[in-house]
Amino acid sequence: TLSLHDALPISTGAGDCFDAGFLYGWLSGTKPAQCLKAAVACGELSTRALGGIAGFPTKEELEKLLCAK
Repeated sequence: TLSLHDALPISTGAGDCFDAGFLYGWLSGTKPAQCLKAAVACGELSTRALGGIAGFPTKEELEKLLCAK
Protein backbone atom coordinates (compact mmCIF):
# COMPACT_ATOMS: atom_id res chain seq x y z
CA THR A 1 0.00 0.00 0.00
CA LEU A 2 1.07 3.56 -0.60
CA SER A 3 1.68 6.07 2.15
CA LEU A 4 1.83 9.84 1.93
CA HIS A 5 5.64 9.61 1.86
CA ASP A 6 5.88 7.33 -1.17
CA ALA A 7 7.11 9.05 -4.31
CA LEU A 8 4.75 8.76 -7.23
CA PRO A 9 6.02 9.17 -10.78
CA ILE A 10 5.15 12.36 -12.58
CA SER A 11 3.68 11.35 -15.92
CA THR A 12 3.49 14.76 -17.64
CA GLY A 13 5.13 14.29 -21.03
CA ALA A 14 5.54 10.51 -20.69
CA GLY A 15 3.37 9.84 -23.74
CA ASP A 16 5.30 12.33 -25.82
CA CYS A 17 8.54 10.77 -24.70
CA PHE A 18 7.17 7.28 -25.48
CA ASP A 19 6.39 8.46 -29.02
CA ALA A 20 9.84 10.00 -29.37
CA GLY A 21 11.50 6.77 -28.26
CA PHE A 22 9.52 4.74 -30.78
CA LEU A 23 10.32 7.17 -33.58
CA TYR A 24 13.99 7.20 -32.61
CA GLY A 25 14.11 3.43 -33.00
CA TRP A 26 12.02 3.42 -36.18
CA LEU A 27 14.08 6.11 -37.91
CA SER A 28 17.25 4.27 -36.87
CA GLY A 29 16.04 1.22 -38.80
CA THR A 30 15.30 -0.86 -35.71
CA LYS A 31 12.76 -3.70 -35.75
CA PRO A 32 9.29 -2.83 -34.34
CA ALA A 33 9.81 -4.87 -31.14
CA GLN A 34 13.01 -2.94 -30.39
CA CYS A 35 11.27 0.34 -31.22
CA LEU A 36 8.67 -0.52 -28.59
CA LYS A 37 11.40 -1.27 -26.02
CA ALA A 38 12.96 2.13 -26.72
CA ALA A 39 9.55 3.77 -26.41
CA VAL A 40 8.83 2.15 -23.05
CA ALA A 41 12.31 3.04 -21.78
CA CYS A 42 11.88 6.69 -22.78
CA GLY A 43 8.47 6.88 -21.18
CA GLU A 44 9.83 5.29 -18.01
CA LEU A 45 12.82 7.62 -17.79
CA SER A 46 10.68 10.70 -18.36
CA THR A 47 8.85 10.17 -15.05
CA ARG A 48 11.93 10.81 -12.91
CA ALA A 49 11.60 14.62 -12.79
CA LEU A 50 8.89 17.25 -12.47
CA GLY A 51 7.64 19.05 -15.53
CA GLY A 52 7.01 18.14 -19.12
CA ILE A 53 10.56 17.75 -20.37
CA ALA A 54 12.95 17.85 -17.40
CA GLY A 55 13.09 14.06 -17.15
CA PHE A 56 13.41 13.29 -20.85
CA PRO A 57 16.42 10.99 -21.34
CA THR A 58 19.44 11.74 -23.45
CA LYS A 59 20.42 9.33 -26.20
CA GLU A 60 23.19 8.02 -23.94
CA GLU A 61 20.78 7.41 -21.03
CA LEU A 62 18.39 5.56 -23.33
CA GLU A 63 21.15 3.38 -24.76
CA LYS A 64 22.44 2.58 -21.27
CA LEU A 65 18.98 1.50 -20.08
CA LEU A 66 18.35 -0.59 -23.21
CA CYS A 67 21.68 -2.39 -22.79
CA ALA A 68 20.91 -3.12 -19.13
CA LYS A 69 17.53 -4.75 -19.88
